[in-house]
Amino acid sequence: MTGLPWDASYHDGPAPWDIGQPQPAIVRLASEGGFVGAVLDAGCGTGENALHVASLGLSVLGVDVAETALAIAREKADDRGIEVEFAAADAFQL
Repeated sequence: MTGLPWDASYHDGPAPWDIGQPQPAIVRLASEGGFVGAVLDAGCGTGENALHVASLGLSVLGVDVAETALAIAREKADDRGIEVEFAAADAFQL
């Protein structure tokens, strides 16, 4: 699978849509107990949303077509000691 041109979006720093933290709506929903069981983050990018939800003790699978974004997500998970599964996949083909 190739994630180009999505992959190229991450080569020169954060992609324009990557705010470097979980999206406020995800944080709010999580604080209200909006996630239960296993969670799929389709189009997870660098993993901020997936990492936030996993930090609450939920099982999370993050998928993205951009291998570079997934490498960043895996590094963040390792650095933070959070267990999240990240996989290369096209969300339209799930």
